[in-house]
Amino acid sequence: MAHASSSASARRRHGTKASKATESTNTTNAPSRRRSSAYDADFERHMIDNNIYPEGYGPRDASGLTPESENIDETRVELLAPRASLSPSRFPESAFRDFKRKNYAIAESTVKRNVIPVITGNSNISNEGDLPFTNMKSIATDATVKPVPDFFDWAQPGDVDSRVREDLSELIIPTKHPTAPIVPNFYLEAKSTSGGVDVAMRQALHGRAVGARAMHSL
Repeated sequence: MAHASSSASARRRHGTKASKATESTNTTNAPSRRRSSAYDADFERHMIDNNIYPEGYGPRDASGLTPESENIDETRVELLAPRASLSPSRFPESAFRDFKRKNYAIAESTVKRNVIPVITGNSNISNEGDLPFTNMKSIATDATVKPVPDFFDWAQPGDVDSRVREDLSELIIPTKHPTAPIVPNFYLEAKSTSGGVDVAMRQALHGRAVGARAMHSL
């Protein structure tokens, strides 16, 4: 009797182990959903599904055109303002020709190294680049990868109250690094001559949406 009881108990234990092993195997082998990136054809669809529209897309106004932003006139005035950094005394024709030469690069990394510094100049605004936004909440219901901008400006953590940083962490803080920049804005994406302009446009669309959400959340 004792032997039979032990055998039954052993069978139950083995059965339990087998069930757990099967469950573990099934869990391990379960396919994970691949997230879309700007290199994928369905990326824009995921953006549109979450009300993030590429240039030229969206509802038409009475004239049949895509509506402009409400502050478009103010933006145009700002763009027309002269920039001292581009005056002939500071950026002569020879510098512009050198800039064009540098811009004709085969590798994207070369563009980042040689061209972006010319565009950004000597500004004392804090900036970063190639930093995966692993802490930020997905803007497309986890259907897309997190942004990794080539360049962006940001604010110092001390510029925002600690309670606000805690409450809005997943909206304004890109990573969990203790000295991570916050409220990323002014995104820039770079591509070489062989890079895809369409990919850059989708990357910029993604970054701008995340940046706008961060600023509007404050």
